[in-house]
Amino acid sequence: RGFSGLLRFFNTADYSETPSLVNISADSAIQKDYNESISGSDTNTWAADYTPDGSKVFVQLEGAETQVYDTQTKAYITALDFAHAEGSYQQVKFTRDGTRFGIRSGGSNTTGGFLFLYKTSDVVLDGSEPRQSGSATAVTLPDYTVSPVQPISYEPHAYAKMSFNKEWMGVRPDAGFKSFDWTPDNGVIAGGEMGRLVLLEECSGHGSLDAWMGGSCSCACEEGFEGDGCETCKTNYIGDVALPAVPSTCTLCTSADHCNNNAQSVTSDGGHDRCVCTCKAGFEGSQCEMCQTNYVPDQSVPTACTACTAGEYCSGHASAAPLYDNSSKACACSCDAVWEGDRCDTCTEGFIGGSTGCTECAAQMHCNGNAVSVSDDGTRSNCVCQCITGFSGAACAICSEGYVADGMPAAACTECTNAGNCSGNAMSVSDDGARAACVCTCADGFEGAACDGCAAGYILEALAPLACTKCENITHCSGNAFRVDDNGTRGECACECLTGFQGTSCDTCADGYVGDGARPPAACTECTNANFCNGNAEGVMWDNITAQCECTCPEGFEGDDCGACAPGHVGNAAVPTQCIPCSNATDCNGHAASVTDDGSRGACACTCLPGYVGGDCGACAAGYIEESGSCTLCSIAAHCNGHAVQVNDDGNRSVCVCTCMQGWSGATCDACAEGYVLDDEGTCIACTHDIYCNGGNGNATYADGACSCSCSS
Repeated sequence: RGFSGLLRFFNTADYSETPSLVNISADSAIQKDYNESISGSDTNTWAADYTPDGSKVFVQLEGAETQVYDTQTKAYITALDFAHAEGSYQQVKFTRDGTRFGIRSGGSNTTGGFLFLYKTSDVVLDGSEPRQSGSATAVTLPDYTVSPVQPISYEPHAYAKMSFNKEWMGVRPDAGFKSFDWTPDNGVIAGGEMGRLVLLEECSGHGSLDAWMGGSCSCACEEGFEGDGCETCKTNYIGDVALPAVPSTCTLCTSADHCNNNAQSVTSDGGHDRCVCTCKAGFEGSQCEMCQTNYVPDQSVPTACTACTAGEYCSGHASAAPLYDNSSKACACSCDAVWEGDRCDTCTEGFIGGSTGCTECAAQMHCNGNAVSVSDDGTRSNCVCQCITGFSGAACAICSEGYVADGMPAAACTECTNAGNCSGNAMSVSDDGARAACVCTCADGFEGAACDGCAAGYILEALAPLACTKCENITHCSGNAFRVDDNGTRGECACECLTGFQGTSCDTCADGYVGDGARPPAACTECTNANFCNGNAEGVMWDNITAQCECTCPEGFEGDDCGACAPGHVGNAAVPTQCIPCSNATDCNGHAASVTDDGSRGACACTCLPGYVGGDCGACAAGYIEESGSCTLCSIAAHCNGHAVQVNDDGNRSVCVCTCMQGWSGATCDACAEGYVLDDEGTCIACTHDIYCNGGNGNATYADGACSCSCSS
């Protein structure tokens, strides 16, 4: 007191991360000297706290006034007046989620102090008047004259969990209320001097406050809890700890959960730590888990206890009172006739029924008189009949499979047989399912309800016994029918012949068709050019006398089937138009004296003109040369100027080769040889003095194709 207060703000980033001591200057622009502008020289600044979002600072002054500072505008925006005459306010603190805040008054060492709790939403922080003023609920901290708990250090204790609207029981007579803080779940840790802590929990952790202002706090408790601070269990509920401790759970007492479902009512005891069962008749035990004396349990922890009496336990079927064994909780019945079982509730063997009575199983009553024996089913529920042959069903009232009845229920059942019901002609015989008639499945070839007729496609061969023969293609239609059946009267088979066949048995060829020679024919072929004349005929006719095809062959073809080429023709008669006549122009290059076929009709044979050779007369003979597409005979006169001793071709039939006479030379012997000269008669004579120089009167000289004489004197 008597000191002014000064609030300074700092930026966290200005602090060094090193452990050395540094001097940090406060922001002078946001310094606030309370001595100058708030409460005068005798007002102390006790505490301050940020709102969790950092936008406001609550500054707690000595007395009841709280200044609100805006960190964005760096200005004080309002003053909150919580008018209480409970000593100086010394601490302000927000919850972590910002929904609530508390203001602590210090009190004295003997008065303890007060804690005022508010909802942030109930306080106006925009500079206008507060929504409410001077009406906060105080948690009174009285003189510390009672200490119901043991001293503890730094951790809460179950006995110290108290709600806000309960008196806070002191922890030490001479210790003042010095500090508080919020827990993460918005409970309060309150501390006094000498290191003592007390945990104040909202509604004992089992409810929520539904009023924070207006003079009092009240708790809305969870199911099963009650009390101003939800600190105890309701009637008919039990907790996990006994009073005065605050339970963490409260469980409803029920017959099913706590009395084995055998209680007519259940409630809790005074300490709310156990359930009290009022058992149903016949049950006893703290949890109604046992049967009373003279009652019999249905199991180890019974759901039913039955009185040991003839009427109740022995099902009313005992002639004497039952005997009760208290040690084993067992009841022994002496059953009446036709009853058995521990409780005389089961019929004896051979009887059926239940609690109302037992009936003896009898063939006449339960099996319609059609059983060889009858017994019960083992469960005493139904009678079991062993039926005589031909009868079946639970009560032997119907015929067995393969039997037919004379009525329902059946008095007589007659077996269905092949001989008796199907003329002996069935593959199988059965009843119709309704046991009213026999049903025959006839063998192949038979039909009728009694298999006494031939089936379609069969003909009657004999009557006694009935014999039916199947109409077969091979047997009745020579194998030449595409369909065979009976004629409708079962007297004869009817054949529908394949194309080309005729007759009642399809055993002859139809007109215009020729058989294969077999009797009856296996094949009948239509008389056509393609089938019988190799496609080469210019006419074809079927002879109705011989039943054969006759072909009229065109020029170039011959044979009964026009299947060969005629003389002078070559080719393949099996291929139509392939018999081609041989011709000089086409086959002999026009150089044949005559042409015909080679005898096999495979190729043409040419007789060549003189000067021509080759199969097609296509080459010149030796001594001939080809000139302008013809072969010309080499001659001395025509090709050697008459000056050759002989002439021939060059081997290639290209040019004639001359062998010149003496004195002549050149390809065609048209020049004088070396040493010869042409005389006046056109003859080459030797250039010699005896021939050219008149009998040797001088010398003859040959030079440059001329001969000269040197006459003698």
